[in-house]
Amino acid sequence: MESSNISKMLECDCNLYQMKQFIDNQLINYVAPYIYSNTLLPDRSNFQSWMCKLNPILGKKRDPMSFLDVDDDNFICINQELKEKKLCPEYCECLSHFDQPGYYIKCESMGLEYFPKYIPVPKDGAKLVVSLAHNNIASFPDCDGKGYEWLLNVTSLNIEDNPVNIKSSLDDVEFCNFDRLLRCLKHGENIQHLFLAQTGIAYIPQRIENMSLRSVSLPNHELQCDCNTIWLKTWFQQNERQEHNGNTSKRTEIESYQALYCVGTGNSFMLFFLSETAWGI
Repeated sequence: MESSNISKMLECDCNLYQMKQFIDNQLINYVAPYIYSNTLLPDRSNFQSWMCKLNPILGKKRDPMSFLDVDDDNFICINQELKEKKLCPEYCECLSHFDQPGYYIKCESMGLEYFPKYIPVPKDGAKLVVSLAHNNIASFPDCDGKGYEWLLNVTSLNIEDNPVNIKSSLDDVEFCNFDRLLRCLKHGENIQHLFLAQTGIAYIPQRIENMSLRSVSLPNHELQCDCNTIWLKTWFQQNERQEHNGNTSKRTEIESYQALYCVGTGNSFMLFFLSETAWGI
């Protein structure tokens, strides 16, 4: 009977982390003494059919990927201590890594209309990843008020696929709240990743370019192109130059900005990219 190469679909969580470490670091040394010298030793290629059902990055729904290609810090499980002490919001899942500090707070697809006021914060400035993706959040919180202290500690915040809408003007109340939120995130000096795709945000506060973000996803397709947002052009160009020069340490990875459109024009953002008159200058 011919053997078939059947892909093994795995739940890639913290329970499999040690297995991955063993395969990556110890397998060959462990089995070598028991194998004849002319026998091929197992290597990573023997495990390429082991697939994860989903890449476990919060907020990111992606195709299955090889078990051995999943980043080590994505092997996470429910944090039983937070659950038992009832420190995790009842509508969220609070997860952590097998042997790395930090929390992953997953509040996705729960019909939430507001940012959670209280989220557990790890000690010693460890990673705090929060995903509020795929909810009904239509407004930003006043983080100067009571609660929301976690925003000063969050390292990755995902609000993709929420009906937040900022299209009218820079004087829009929601725009001011968005700017205040960015100020709180910047004040904490921990934020590295911010995801805003699939929202109705057309105006981006300029504060975002000084936040030292490692990556950001902007609202899909439409941004306001006028004299108040000309700074976007400079920001994008600076990041392009840094990428071209290989200076990735100071570069913000901006996802798919080449596909953006200017609000009300139907024209590609890239057509406006080199034109100052198109921005009302």
